Amino acid sequence: MAARMKRGAHATLVTVLLVILAVLSAGCASDGALERKIPDDAVVIASVGDSITYGTLITDRNKNSYPAQLQRMLGDGFFVVNYGVSGRTMLDTADKPYRRHRYFEESHRIEPDIVVIMLGTNDTKRKNWTDLESYVEACRAMVESYRSLPSRPCVVLLTPPAAFGDSGPHRLRYGMDRHLVREIGHAIRNLGEELRLPVVDIFAATENHREYFLADGIHPNREGAHVIALAVEAAVSHCIAGF
Repeated sequence: MAARMKRGAHATLVTVLLVILAVLSAGCASDGALERKIPDDAVVIASVGDSITYGTLITDRNKNSYPAQLQRMLGDGFFVVNYGVSGRTMLDTADKPYRRHRYFEESHRIEPDIVVIMLGTNDTKRKNWTDLESYVEACRAMVESYRSLPSRPCVVLLTPPAAFGDSGPHRLRYGMDRHLVREIGHAIRNLGEELRLPVVDIFAATENHREYFLADGIHPNREGAHVIALAVEAAVSHCIAGF
């Protein structure tokens, strides 16, 4: 927060271009462009993630995605940017690495005060997965890329939410693997402890709640997104206390 205040008038010139692309198996959808100037005194939160962050398939996504609900919870002193991109992964070797999307650069350029990262669900697809060690190292590298920013943001790691299958304990829609989703959650918690980062266990908050998800068992509905937003709000409070 202090770093942002030092930028002063420069911050008023920073414009966030929110062009959200949702790449679905059935086709492609786009929000178009919405330009918003960052207030000088706002705590800027970059919500980095995949379609779960974006709010794919949620009715009225602009109001009901978890970043949108988080914005309402936090109020005017905060500026939450939804950098969710459908299909993106933590692994650089996968088909759609988040680091290769323009939002990775954009989420650095705005020099956020808090970065919330939730990636991993798409990594569990058979065509994407390599091994847990590679995932952890990719996550570590992403964390350090944000930590090195002049704004010195508080980085919050989220475990992927639980995933529910169509036919069997591990067979999920879109080719995800329920077992790997759980294992990634364990790895994120361990990495957070090692790096002394706040970790929000979204898996634990959702694993016994099929009702938090849409018909595909992967994407949260409005209620599920609300649960995620509440958990992230608590982590934001932790970050604020450290400013």
